[in-house]
Amino acid sequence: MFIKWAAPWCGHSQELAPAWDRLVAAITTASGDDDGDDNSFLIAEVDCSKESEWCTTEMGYTAYPTLTYGDASMGGVFLQKYTSVKKSYEDLHKFITEKLLHKSFCTPGNVAACGDSEEQDRILRYSEMSISELELLVKEEETLIDEAEKGFETRNKELQAEYDQISKEHESNSASIKRQLKLYKKLLHQARKKATNRA
Repeated sequence: MFIKWAAPWCGHSQELAPAWDRLVAAITTASGDDDGDDNSFLIAEVDCSKESEWCTTEMGYTAYPTLTYGDASMGGVFLQKYTSVKKSYEDLHKFITEKLLHKSFCTPGNVAACGDSEEQDRILRYSEMSISELELLVKEEETLIDEAEKGFETRNKELQAEYDQISKEHESNSASIKRQLKLYKKLLHQARKKATNRA
């Protein structure tokens, strides 16, 4: 799938609309909706002014338009964001034809698309776990994220303290050098003045 999450009131959504409409017409014609192929490509649009809970609460999209692509199974948790700033008709058409059409994405609903057998085994193993086992995995990963954040904050504070110390030393050294420079310039001025008077 290739999906545009948009809102009619959004200026950026309005700017993209002509290119998107042209894209829908071109891809629908090229892929054919009536071929009965389960692997056919779908291009869609969600009006987030009408589906705000779905867009914002469930999917977490607050900036429009947001473009996503990939396997939309399992509530769209495997959809990936299209992050390129290139959103002309030509750019989007090229992206679809080169990256999406006739391509399968590796997800629990489509394990066969996972080229790596180790990846297939891993997904299948997780898919067979009980709710309590999956909850434990989620908790472990959340703990790792929390620890990583705490480690980052601690290191950031250490670096900030080190920077503050270096900054103070720099200011002190700079002030000392400036005082010496002021003295040298004054002495130089007086020496030149004496030399001029002697001449």
